[in-house]
Amino acid sequence: DLADFYSQIGRLDDARRSLEQAQLLEPEELDLILRLIDLDAKEGHFDDARVRYTAELDGAKTPRDLARIHSRLTNLAVMTGRGDDLIEALGAFRAATAQFQSPLQADIAHTMMLPAVAEVGRPGEALRLLEAVTANIPQPYDTLSGLGRAWALSRLGRTDEARDALQEARATVDTFKFETFRPSLALVEGLIAEADGNIEAAAALFEVASETAVQVDPMFPMFLAKARNSLGNFDGALEVITETIASQPAHPLLHLESARAHHGKGDIAKAQESLATALKGWEGADEAFPPLIEARALDHAIK
Repeated sequence: DLADFYSQIGRLDDARRSLEQAQLLEPEELDLILRLIDLDAKEGHFDDARVRYTAELDGAKTPRDLARIHSRLTNLAVMTGRGDDLIEALGAFRAATAQFQSPLQADIAHTMMLPAVAEVGRPGEALRLLEAVTANIPQPYDTLSGLGRAWALSRLGRTDEARDALQEARATVDTFKFETFRPSLALVEGLIAEADGNIEAAAALFEVASETAVQVDPMFPMFLAKARNSLGNFDGALEVITETIASQPAHPLLHLESARAHHGKGDIAKAQESLATALKGWEGADEAFPPLIEARALDHAIK
């Protein structure tokens, strides 16, 4: 618990020491091992973290343990822009969860993760996968996949269809009081507004998503920072980034938005520093990974 606290406030060295102390009592505890690898990933040792996560698969004792590892490999693939790694990790995660969850639970959880495929530059593939999974989910729960479908559709520029899909999901959330989905509804509505060019509305929705999420994924504030940068609110973007980057000091997406903000303010040295960190994290990324394309364009503009 103390390590979690330290990690949240950006004291990663203290978090590591606390976890190492806990390991003296439980040296084989998988949760402690994974949390230590998590710190490696947060600090930018992405390849080492990938190798260490993968090594733990052989010793996993239960399907739940396998799911925990594959979930982390999924997050790492999204962050580093590796589409093939992502597809593989998502499939393995689904196979593991199917062994300890009901088919309904496993399928719904899978639809919540599949939008990640759109974020690595494959929105069409994300939509196909979502539609295939949705076909297996009974009514009325199948409409919950509208969240993921709306996300993918927004990335394809099909915003009218995205709104319809999101409305289906919203109606089900309202009916069954699935309140944990509220932040995601706001986030995806923001993505649709962004795709339509309504950046002010998108920024407001991303702010709601970030403020209401129980556990904020770095993607939430990243979207908010990106929208603020697009509006020319560079100080506002840096405010969000500073709050988040303390606990995610090497996150490439956050550093890309930091570079955009500093470039907008005319601080070229800081922009170059942040951009170098982002590009280092994407050394093995797919060439079609959208943030990598954006980062290279910004690098060219700065030089």
